[in-house]
Amino acid sequence: MSLISYADNFEDVLLWRALGHLSGGCYLDIGVTDPEHGSATRQLYQQGWRGVSLVPAPAALRQLRIARPAGVHLAGLAGAGPGLQAVYECAGGGTVRISVDEACARQWRADGHEVLRHEATLHTLDQLCAEHVDGPLHLLVLNAGGAEQAALAGLDLARWRPWVIVLRQPPGVPVPALAAAGYRLAHTDGLNQYHVAPEHAGLLAALALPPHPADAFVLREFHPYSHSPAPLYARLAEAEQALAQAAAHAQAQQAEADAAAAAIAAAVQRADGHALELQAREQRIATLDHELAQAGARAHSAESAVLDLQLRLRHSHDTLHATVSSLSWRLTRPLRLANLLLHRAANLARRVLRRIRRDSAGAVRGLLRRSLRFVTSRPALSYFVRRNLARLPFMVPLMRSVKYRIESAKAASAVAPPASHLDQLSSSTRQVLDDLQRLRAPHS
Repeated sequence: MSLISYADNFEDVLLWRALGHLSGGCYLDIGVTDPEHGSATRQLYQQGWRGVSLVPAPAALRQLRIARPAGVHLAGLAGAGPGLQAVYECAGGGTVRISVDEACARQWRADGHEVLRHEATLHTLDQLCAEHVDGPLHLLVLNAGGAEQAALAGLDLARWRPWVIVLRQPPGVPVPALAAAGYRLAHTDGLNQYHVAPEHAGLLAALALPPHPADAFVLREFHPYSHSPAPLYARLAEAEQALAQAAAHAQAQQAEADAAAAAIAAAVQRADGHALELQAREQRIATLDHELAQAGARAHSAESAVLDLQLRLRHSHDTLHATVSSLSWRLTRPLRLANLLLHRAANLARRVLRRIRRDSAGAVRGLLRRSLRFVTSRPALSYFVRRNLARLPFMVPLMRSVKYRIESAKAASAVAPPASHLDQLSSSTRQVLDDLQRLRAPHS
């Protein structure tokens, strides 16, 4: 697996070559401006190292706390003593640079870069080590924005003995504090000086050579010494945009295809419905044709029957005409008239006889009623008649029947309302009265 170099001048490659054999080392990183770009300790943190980072830029502090949650990250800058220090921050060239020198800030502005000024809290290195370092301090990376010598004044090198100190100093600049503590200069890269404690002089050989192919490292994206991938990213963004447009076009085409498929399915469904309707109509037409054929057959039969009836009527008419026109019909006409008159006379005689019989029966019934009233109104005569009639058994039922009919007629005449009051009766009452009279009529 290749080593990834995040530091701008390959500081992490040299440090890994010298200290990579340690697991769980401790570092003190002063002047951090980004958790990844230009960081000399990012690779060590990934390999399990932990330490303290002092960050002068507030935005970088937030990013560092997110990127390295296991470390200790403080706002401020290192100095000889506590206090406040004006810090200038420049983000030109794709990297963040800091400085406490106002002349450097003016030069950055002259080069066209935006420079931010803010106040940073000063911490001494002794204070940071006392509060956060427990055990040996393997690495000190010191970038104090031009105040590195003053920051070293705040570190007791007799107590705290970092194995390796990476100091942001150009070559040839002496560092009296390190020389007094016995540190030896192991390597300079034109931007930094690498000093090794005398008790770890074995690391001098690992730091003597600059980065070389045997270190097997690769550069991070947008490294200052790498070919910028910005054009590739731009082309990738264009390709992604074109892909998104193509996907949107494909989705639109798919939506149109789905709509067309739905329309085709609906058309097929309607066609199936029309086919079923047409089939039903054809069946109905076939049924109507069959019924029409049956009706035609019945009409033909009816026409035959009508013709037969017409023939029979014509035959009957001819027969009647021949009969009426015959000599026998003319000769028997007086006999037919006499027969008709005889029938009418017989009917008249029957009606007259029925009326005479009815009138006679009425007269007899009236005579019997009067006789019965006459007899019953006289007790002696009534007794005499009943005694003599009792000697003739067949007369007793006859006389009882006559008496019953007379009493019934009297009761009906008593119950029947006067004729003048019949019009005042309701239709139902008159119906009951008519029914009673009809029931009485056979007995009278």
